[in-house]
Amino acid sequence: MDKTVRACIEVRYEVICRGDEPLEITLSTRFDPDTFERIRDKCEPPPAWTRLEAHRCAHCALQSEHCTHCPAAVAVADLIGPFEEVKSYTEATVCIHTDERIVTSETTVQRALRSLMGLYMATSGCPTLDKLKPMARYHLPFATPGETMFRTASAYLLAQYFLEQRNGAGEFGFEGLRKLYDEIHGINESLANRIRNLSREDAHVNALVMLDLYTHLVPFSLDEDLAELEPLFSAYFANGADGSV
Repeated sequence: MDKTVRACIEVRYEVICRGDEPLEITLSTRFDPDTFERIRDKCEPPPAWTRLEAHRCAHCALQSEHCTHCPAAVAVADLIGPFEEVKSYTEATVCIHTDERIVTSETTVQRALRSLMGLYMATSGCPTLDKLKPMARYHLPFATPGETMFRTASAYLLAQYFLEQRNGAGEFGFEGLRKLYDEIHGINESLANRIRNLSREDAHVNALVMLDLYTHLVPFSLDEDLAELEPLFSAYFANGADGSV
């Protein structure tokens, strides 16, 4: 029996910049419904600065003979043009349209870009950033640090559950998560080095710096922040230490 063809998932960002020269930027992005990798509509070759060997990450596992360009850099490259002339602190109204809802925020261009970069990078095909794809699939724009911590820890533990079901190799502490975010920090630094001199304005680098703050937040805040969340789960402890209900 033929498989039913599933429609692509679409996320649309509408950014209305309120600077000296008002500007409206709309980015409509499609994702594969099964893999949730971003579908690039551009046919031209990626720019030279996205080549794999330019500022390559220390832990990169990709082979240049099979992958000539850094997937994360290619994803970020698609955001350079639309925001090239916009200052990072420019105030903006941002509307994000998904199949499920519309999210609207009065914010700045750099925060909108941070959200877009996170979505694009997690769905770029980078083997390390692929581990953030579950969070990208259930994209939560402009998440607070607390929301980010909750979603990050939950997604990681769900991944460990699936690993445990497959081969018994689940790790239900957070050492693997700390290691992952250390690697993501390296990716962010590499990308910042790639794009620092590309744009006349600073929105891209500042957005990446803001995104990178979360890579520092997660490893160093895990124990303290998760301890603060524990009372919310008290109902699971009411009938014994095994959490049965």
